[in-house]
Amino acid sequence: MDSIGPVMRNPLMRADQGRYVDAEQLERQALAMRQKFTGEEGPDVAASLINLALVRSLQRDPASAETLLKQALEIRQKELSAGHPAIISTEVRLGEMLIDEGKIAEAETLLRKAVGDIHAVPFPLTSWQVAEAEIALGCALAKNAHSAEGERLLHDPEARLKGYPEAALHQQILHRAEASKKRLTS
Repeated sequence: MDSIGPVMRNPLMRADQGRYVDAEQLERQALAMRQKFTGEEGPDVAASLINLALVRSLQRDPASAETLLKQALEIRQKELSAGHPAIISTEVRLGEMLIDEGKIAEAETLLRKAVGDIHAVPFPLTSWQVAEAEIALGCALAKNAHSAEGERLLHDPEARLKGYPEAALHQQILHRAEASKKRLTS
């Protein structure tokens, strides 16, 4: 597996550079290699599906990203215990795609579960992971006319996301948060 590690790290770096076609091609190669070496439903396959979904999201294709994230979530739910950070982060990503697709009620339900799990399970998440989940829920609430709760969760997203590792995704989250905050004030 060590020989394919560099291939697997490069796609999101290329996406951060705006090279989405290259990123998608590399991620599809990584996914194929992981499926070949670990089978169709291993944790590494779920990671590649998520990375591919993130690239599709950055290409403004939330429907494709949703499908990939649902596959990854299904794999992770089979492999990991309930409330595991990997499951929570996948639920958050899926919730974000559902928001982008206008499936607000479904997104709100999923994101409320994810945020509840974050605060109930003993597994540690980084502060930016907690912030991303709460901001995503705030976006869903803002679109679903729950202004007070949404406004609270959307407070100061830039500071709360400090240390977020992927620049392009960081910008996408901030853009979604700002658009939701505008919706609350208009």
